[in-house]
Amino acid sequence: MTSSIRSIQVEGGPSLPMLVFDGPHAGPCALVTANLHGDELTGLAACQRLASQLPEALRAGRVVLIPSLNPEGLVERSRTVPADGGDLNRCFPGRRRGRAAERLAAAIWRELRSFEPDVVLDLHADSARSIPYVLLDRPTKLSGRAGRAMLSRLEALGASSGLTVVREYEPELYARYSLDKSLSGALVNRAQVPALTLEAGPRRGLDPPSIRAMADGVWGVLSGLGLVESPPAPHPSRIVGPLRRVVGPRAPVAGWWDPFVQPGERIDKARELGAIRRIDGRVSEVLVARDAGWVLSWVDAAWISAGGAVGTLAVEEAP
Repeated sequence: MTSSIRSIQVEGGPSLPMLVFDGPHAGPCALVTANLHGDELTGLAACQRLASQLPEALRAGRVVLIPSLNPEGLVERSRTVPADGGDLNRCFPGRRRGRAAERLAAAIWRELRSFEPDVVLDLHADSARSIPYVLLDRPTKLSGRAGRAMLSRLEALGASSGLTVVREYEPELYARYSLDKSLSGALVNRAQVPALTLEAGPRRGLDPPSIRAMADGVWGVLSGLGLVESPPAPHPSRIVGPLRRVVGPRAPVAGWWDPFVQPGERIDKARELGAIRRIDGRVSEVLVARDAGWVLSWVDAAWISAGGAVGTLAVEEAP
Protein backbone atom coordinates (compact mmCIF):
# COMPACT_ATOMS: atom_id res chain seq x y z
CA MET A 1 0.00 0.00 0.00
CA THR A 2 1.28 3.46 -0.88
CA SER A 3 -0.03 6.88 0.13
CA SER A 4 0.55 10.44 -0.97
CA ILE A 5 -0.73 13.94 -0.29
CA ARG A 6 -1.89 16.06 -3.21
CA SER A 7 -4.04 19.15 -3.48
CA ILE A 8 -6.71 20.81 -5.59
CA GLN A 9 -5.55 24.32 -6.35
CA VAL A 10 -8.28 26.83 -7.11
CA GLU A 11 -7.18 29.84 -9.15
CA GLY A 12 -7.34 32.81 -6.80
CA GLY A 13 -8.83 30.56 -4.12
CA PRO A 14 -7.99 27.95 -1.51
CA SER A 15 -5.84 24.82 -1.73
CA LEU A 16 -7.72 21.61 -0.91
CA PRO A 17 -5.53 18.78 0.44
CA MET A 18 -6.19 15.24 -0.78
CA LEU A 19 -4.98 12.01 0.83
CA VAL A 20 -4.48 9.29 -1.79
CA PHE A 21 -4.15 5.64 -0.79
CA ASP A 22 -3.27 2.96 -3.36
CA GLY A 23 -3.66 -0.72 -2.57
CA PRO A 24 -1.24 -3.46 -3.63
CA HIS A 25 -3.65 -4.78 -6.27
CA ALA A 26 -5.82 -3.24 -8.97
CA GLY A 27 -9.39 -2.42 -8.05
CA PRO A 28 -12.09 0.24 -8.00
CA CYS A 29 -11.46 3.88 -7.14
CA ALA A 30 -13.51 5.43 -4.33
CA LEU A 31 -13.50 9.16 -3.57
CA VAL A 32 -14.59 10.40 -0.14
CA THR A 33 -15.35 14.12 0.12
CA ALA A 34 -16.36 16.13 3.18
CA ASN A 35 -17.03 19.59 4.61
CA LEU A 36 -18.62 20.87 1.41
CA HIS A 37 -20.75 22.92 3.78
CA GLY A 38 -18.17 24.63 5.97
CA ASP A 39 -20.15 24.28 9.20
CA GLU A 40 -20.57 20.50 8.83
CA LEU A 41 -17.63 18.82 10.54
CA THR A 42 -18.58 15.16 11.01
CA GLY A 43 -17.21 14.14 7.61
CA LEU A 44 -13.91 15.94 8.16
CA ALA A 45 -13.32 13.99 11.38
CA ALA A 46 -14.50 10.75 9.74
CA CYS A 47 -11.88 11.27 6.99
CA GLN A 48 -9.17 11.52 9.65
CA ARG A 49 -10.43 8.30 11.23
CA LEU A 50 -10.36 6.55 7.86
CA ALA A 51 -6.88 7.90 7.10
CA SER A 52 -5.57 6.21 10.25
CA GLN A 53 -7.14 2.87 9.28
CA LEU A 54 -6.49 2.59 5.55
CA PRO A 55 -2.68 2.12 5.58
CA GLU A 56 -3.08 -1.25 7.28
CA ALA A 57 -6.37 -2.27 5.73
CA LEU A 58 -6.46 -1.31 2.05
CA ARG A 59 -6.25 -4.53 0.01
CA ALA A 60 -6.84 -3.27 -3.52
CA GLY A 61 -7.83 -0.27 -5.58
CA ARG A 62 -7.58 3.38 -4.62
CA VAL A 63 -9.22 5.52 -1.96
CA VAL A 64 -8.98 9.32 -2.11
CA LEU A 65 -9.97 11.35 0.96
CA ILE A 66 -10.67 15.08 0.61
CA PRO A 67 -11.36 16.24 4.19
CA SER A 68 -12.60 19.73 3.26
CA LEU A 69 -14.08 20.97 -0.01
CA ASN A 70 -14.81 24.37 1.58
CA PRO A 71 -11.84 25.26 3.83
CA GLU A 72 -12.68 28.96 3.88
CA GLY A 73 -16.21 28.12 5.03
CA LEU A 74 -14.67 25.86 7.66
CA VAL A 75 -12.56 28.71 9.03
CA GLU A 76 -15.51 31.12 8.98
CA ARG A 77 -17.91 28.48 10.40
CA SER A 78 -20.09 29.21 7.37
CA ARG A 79 -22.32 26.79 5.50
CA THR A 80 -21.73 28.73 2.29
CA VAL A 81 -18.62 29.91 0.43
CA PRO A 82 -17.68 33.12 2.32
CA ALA A 83 -16.47 34.99 -0.76
CA ASP A 84 -19.95 35.25 -2.28
CA GLY A 85 -22.34 33.44 0.06
CA GLY A 86 -23.04 30.79 -2.57
CA ASP A 87 -24.16 27.28 -1.60
CA LEU A 88 -21.39 25.14 -3.10
CA ASN A 89 -23.72 22.15 -3.08
CA ARG A 90 -26.00 23.80 -5.64
CA CYS A 91 -23.22 24.83 -8.05
CA PHE A 92 -21.97 21.67 -9.74
CA PRO A 93 -20.48 21.13 -12.25
CA GLY A 94 -19.50 24.78 -11.76
CA ARG A 95 -18.25 27.53 -14.06
CA ARG A 96 -14.58 28.39 -14.54
CA ARG A 97 -15.39 32.09 -15.04
CA GLY A 98 -18.33 32.26 -12.68
CA ARG A 99 -18.68 33.60 -9.18
CA ALA A 100 -16.50 32.27 -6.35
CA ALA A 101 -18.65 29.25 -5.44
CA GLU A 102 -19.02 28.28 -9.11
CA ARG A 103 -15.25 28.54 -9.71
CA LEU A 104 -14.57 26.38 -6.67
CA ALA A 105 -17.15 23.84 -7.86
CA ALA A 106 -15.56 23.76 -11.32
CA ALA A 107 -12.08 23.08 -9.88
CA ILE A 108 -13.43 20.32 -7.65
CA TRP A 109 -15.40 18.81 -10.53
CA ARG A 110 -12.38 18.66 -12.84
CA GLU A 111 -10.22 17.03 -10.17
CA LEU A 112 -12.79 14.45 -9.14
CA ARG A 113 -13.51 13.49 -12.75
CA SER A 114 -9.78 13.09 -13.43
CA PHE A 115 -9.67 10.14 -11.02
CA GLU A 116 -12.37 8.33 -13.04
CA PRO A 117 -14.02 7.18 -9.80
CA ASP A 118 -16.23 4.15 -9.48
CA VAL A 119 -18.06 5.76 -6.56
CA VAL A 120 -18.06 9.08 -4.72
CA LEU A 121 -19.17 9.35 -1.09
CA ASP A 122 -19.98 12.91 0.02
CA LEU A 123 -20.13 13.34 3.81
CA HIS A 124 -22.51 15.80 5.46
CA ALA A 125 -24.06 16.55 8.85
CA ASP A 126 -27.75 16.88 9.68
CA SER A 127 -28.55 17.50 13.33
CA ALA A 128 -27.60 16.64 16.90
CA ARG A 129 -30.99 14.93 17.08
CA SER A 130 -30.80 12.51 14.17
CA ILE A 131 -29.92 9.01 13.08
CA PRO A 132 -27.18 8.48 10.47
CA TYR A 133 -28.51 7.82 6.98
CA VAL A 134 -27.59 7.65 3.30
CA LEU A 135 -29.35 9.72 0.64
CA LEU A 136 -29.78 8.36 -2.89
CA ASP A 137 -30.11 11.01 -5.59
CA ARG A 138 -32.77 10.84 -8.27
CA PRO A 139 -31.38 9.94 -11.72
CA THR A 140 -33.90 12.37 -13.20
CA LYS A 141 -31.82 13.08 -16.31
CA LEU A 142 -31.22 9.40 -17.10
CA SER A 143 -34.10 7.72 -18.85
CA GLY A 144 -35.20 4.14 -19.22
CA ARG A 145 -32.67 1.40 -18.65
CA ALA A 146 -29.86 3.81 -17.73
CA GLY A 147 -31.93 5.40 -14.98
CA ARG A 148 -33.05 2.05 -13.58
CA ALA A 149 -29.49 0.70 -13.66
CA MET A 150 -28.17 3.75 -11.82
CA LEU A 151 -30.84 3.56 -9.13
CA SER A 152 -30.17 -0.16 -8.68
CA ARG A 153 -26.44 0.54 -8.30
CA LEU A 154 -27.09 3.29 -5.78
CA GLU A 155 -29.40 1.02 -3.78
CA ALA A 156 -26.73 -1.70 -3.62
CA LEU A 157 -23.99 0.72 -2.57
CA GLY A 158 -26.23 2.33 0.02
CA ALA A 159 -27.19 -1.06 1.49
CA SER A 160 -23.52 -1.96 1.94
CA SER A 161 -23.08 1.06 4.24
CA GLY A 162 -25.14 -0.58 6.98
CA LEU A 163 -27.04 2.69 7.49
CA THR A 164 -30.63 3.65 6.79
CA VAL A 165 -30.97 4.26 3.06
CA VAL A 166 -33.37 6.98 1.90
CA ARG A 167 -34.21 8.06 -1.63
CA GLU A 168 -34.25 11.80 -2.19
CA TYR A 169 -37.38 13.95 -2.28
CA GLU A 170 -39.99 13.15 -4.92
CA PRO A 171 -38.94 14.31 -8.42
CA GLU A 172 -40.88 17.60 -8.37
CA LEU A 173 -39.36 18.69 -5.06
CA TYR A 174 -35.95 17.33 -6.09
CA ALA A 175 -36.03 19.67 -9.10
CA ARG A 176 -37.38 22.62 -7.08
CA TYR A 177 -34.45 22.35 -4.64
CA SER A 178 -31.95 22.06 -7.58
CA LEU A 179 -30.54 18.87 -6.10
CA ASP A 180 -29.32 17.78 -9.53
CA LYS A 181 -26.71 20.55 -9.01
CA SER A 182 -25.52 19.11 -5.72
CA LEU A 183 -22.23 17.23 -5.92
CA SER A 184 -23.86 13.80 -5.71
CA GLY A 185 -26.76 14.83 -7.92
CA ALA A 186 -24.51 16.20 -10.65
CA LEU A 187 -22.26 13.15 -10.56
CA VAL A 188 -25.26 10.83 -10.91
CA ASN A 189 -27.11 12.84 -13.56
CA ARG A 190 -24.34 14.48 -15.59
CA ALA A 191 -21.30 12.22 -15.21
CA GLN A 192 -23.22 8.96 -14.60
CA VAL A 193 -20.93 8.23 -11.65
CA PRO A 194 -22.61 6.55 -8.67
CA ALA A 195 -22.51 8.94 -5.72
CA LEU A 196 -24.01 8.78 -2.23
CA THR A 197 -24.59 11.49 0.36
CA LEU A 198 -24.03 10.36 3.95
CA GLU A 199 -25.61 12.38 6.77
CA ALA A 200 -24.61 12.04 10.42
CA GLY A 201 -24.31 14.15 13.52
CA PRO A 202 -24.67 17.84 14.34
CA ARG A 203 -23.49 20.89 12.47
CA ARG A 204 -20.89 23.17 14.06
CA GLY A 205 -19.70 20.44 16.41
CA LEU A 206 -18.28 16.95 16.69
CA ASP A 207 -20.11 13.98 18.16
CA PRO A 208 -17.87 10.87 18.53
CA PRO A 209 -20.67 8.29 17.99
CA SER A 210 -21.71 10.11 14.79
CA ILE A 211 -18.11 10.19 13.57
CA ARG A 212 -17.81 6.43 14.14
CA ALA A 213 -21.15 5.78 12.43
CA MET A 214 -20.14 7.80 9.37
CA ALA A 215 -16.68 6.23 9.14
CA ASP A 216 -18.25 2.77 9.51
CA GLY A 217 -20.76 3.60 6.78
CA VAL A 218 -17.93 4.53 4.41
CA TRP A 219 -16.03 1.39 5.45
CA GLY A 220 -19.05 -0.74 4.63
CA VAL A 221 -19.17 0.67 1.09
CA LEU A 222 -15.40 0.19 0.65
CA SER A 223 -15.80 -3.41 1.84
CA GLY A 224 -18.66 -3.97 -0.59
CA LEU A 225 -16.36 -2.82 -3.38
CA GLY A 226 -13.66 -5.27 -2.28
CA LEU A 227 -11.19 -2.57 -1.22
CA VAL A 228 -11.08 -3.54 2.47
CA GLU A 229 -12.16 -6.47 4.58
CA SER A 230 -14.24 -6.86 7.75
CA PRO A 231 -17.32 -4.72 7.13
CA PRO A 232 -18.83 -3.33 10.33
CA ALA A 233 -22.16 -4.55 11.65
CA PRO A 234 -25.23 -2.58 10.50
CA HIS A 235 -25.88 0.51 12.59
CA PRO A 236 -28.39 -0.15 15.41
CA SER A 237 -30.68 2.59 14.09
CA ARG A 238 -30.90 1.18 10.55
CA ILE A 239 -34.38 1.19 9.03
CA VAL A 240 -34.99 -1.12 6.07
CA GLY A 241 -36.79 0.55 3.14
CA PRO A 242 -37.36 1.44 0.42
CA LEU A 243 -37.82 4.90 1.92
CA ARG A 244 -38.17 8.44 0.59
CA ARG A 245 -37.13 11.65 2.29
CA VAL A 246 -39.91 14.15 3.07
CA VAL A 247 -39.94 17.52 4.77
CA GLY A 248 -41.35 17.39 8.27
CA PRO A 249 -44.37 19.46 9.32
CA ARG A 250 -43.96 23.22 9.46
CA ALA A 251 -44.60 25.37 12.49
CA PRO A 252 -47.64 27.63 11.96
CA VAL A 253 -46.34 29.97 14.66
CA ALA A 254 -42.92 30.75 16.11
CA GLY A 255 -41.79 29.03 19.29
CA TRP A 256 -39.48 26.40 20.66
CA TRP A 257 -39.80 22.82 19.44
CA ASP A 258 -40.51 20.13 22.03
CA PRO A 259 -40.57 16.74 20.23
CA PHE A 260 -42.56 13.84 21.66
CA VAL A 261 -40.84 11.07 19.62
CA GLN A 262 -37.19 10.27 18.99
CA PRO A 263 -35.25 10.08 15.70
CA GLY A 264 -35.42 6.55 14.32
CA GLU A 265 -38.85 5.96 15.81
CA ARG A 266 -41.75 4.65 13.74
CA ILE A 267 -44.76 6.98 13.55
CA ASP A 268 -48.34 6.43 12.45
CA LYS A 269 -50.40 8.89 10.46
CA ALA A 270 -51.89 11.63 12.68
CA ARG A 271 -49.58 10.79 15.59
CA GLU A 272 -48.61 13.78 17.70
CA LEU A 273 -44.97 14.53 16.94
CA GLY A 274 -44.32 17.43 19.29
CA ALA A 275 -45.38 20.85 20.46
CA ILE A 276 -44.49 24.40 19.53
CA ARG A 277 -44.21 26.17 22.88
CA ARG A 278 -44.12 29.80 23.88
CA ILE A 279 -41.25 31.17 25.93
CA ASP A 280 -43.24 30.56 29.12
CA GLY A 281 -43.73 26.91 28.14
CA ARG A 282 -47.38 27.07 27.17
CA VAL A 283 -48.30 25.05 24.08
CA SER A 284 -49.14 27.10 20.99
CA GLU A 285 -49.56 24.21 18.55
CA VAL A 286 -49.23 20.43 18.51
CA LEU A 287 -47.89 19.11 15.20
CA VAL A 288 -49.04 15.74 13.88
CA ALA A 289 -47.70 13.36 11.22
CA ARG A 290 -49.29 13.71 7.79
CA ASP A 291 -48.31 10.14 6.87
CA ALA A 292 -46.95 7.02 8.48
CA GLY A 293 -43.18 6.75 8.44
CA TRP A 294 -40.09 7.36 10.51
CA VAL A 295 -38.31 10.35 12.04
CA LEU A 296 -34.84 10.89 10.57
CA SER A 297 -33.97 14.11 12.38
CA TRP A 298 -35.25 17.09 14.31
CA VAL A 299 -33.81 20.52 13.60
CA ASP A 300 -30.80 21.68 15.58
CA ALA A 301 -32.40 25.05 16.26
CA ALA A 302 -34.41 25.09 19.47
CA TRP A 303 -36.41 28.13 18.30
CA ILE A 304 -38.51 27.65 15.17
CA SER A 305 -39.67 30.57 13.04
CA ALA A 306 -43.22 30.55 11.71
CA GLY A 307 -43.26 28.43 8.55
CA GLY A 308 -40.06 26.57 9.42
CA ALA A 309 -39.88 22.78 9.13
CA VAL A 310 -39.22 21.01 12.42
CA GLY A 311 -37.31 18.10 10.93
CA THR A 312 -36.87 15.48 8.24
CA LEU A 313 -38.99 12.33 7.97
CA ALA A 314 -38.97 9.23 5.80
CA VAL A 315 -41.95 7.45 4.27
CA GLU A 316 -42.23 4.18 2.41
CA GLU A 317 -41.78 4.36 -1.37
CA ALA A 318 -42.71 1.68 -3.85
CA PRO A 319 -39.67 -0.20 -5.23
